[in-house]
Amino acid sequence: MLGRKILVAIDRSANAPIIFTEAIELAQLQKSQLLLVYIIDWEADDSKDFIGTIGDRSVMGDNLGIRKKYLSHKIEQAQEYLQDFELLAKAENISVEVKIEVEDPSQQICQIAKDWQADLIFVGSRGYDGITEVLLGSVSNYITHHAPCSVLIVRSSELSSR
Repeated sequence: MLGRKILVAIDRSANAPIIFTEAIELAQLQKSQLLLVYIIDWEADDSKDFIGTIGDRSVMGDNLGIRKKYLSHKIEQAQEYLQDFELLAKAENISVEVKIEVEDPSQQICQIAKDWQADLIFVGSRGYDGITEVLLGSVSNYITHHAPCSVLIVRSSELSSR
């Protein structure tokens, strides 16, 4: 039994539908539950680059308001994006939940997997290696080393060969 509870880490990459399809296929075979997880990495987001100083309260206040509005928009976009995946899973009679969080993706995916008691995590890989992986980090690498369960990485080379 590979997994009765499968966490699928979804992002807005071109690979996400392929990763989801792989997870659906396994979920059908194993009669598994799916948890679709979308993490908004606020620290890596371009919206954090606002001008202002600690002493400039009105500018800082305005920036905070803009950031909150922007975050709210990002969450709405994620909900709309995941809705299609959720409907596809339900159409296949697969039990599915959706979770959207704002956090560091690597750590949060591992924490959610632990809290949900996932048996398997599906995650994509962008194929970073060497210095690129060191500089940009790798969500899939972190998850592989810190997850509380098995991890299935769908590598970008596998995705591009389809």
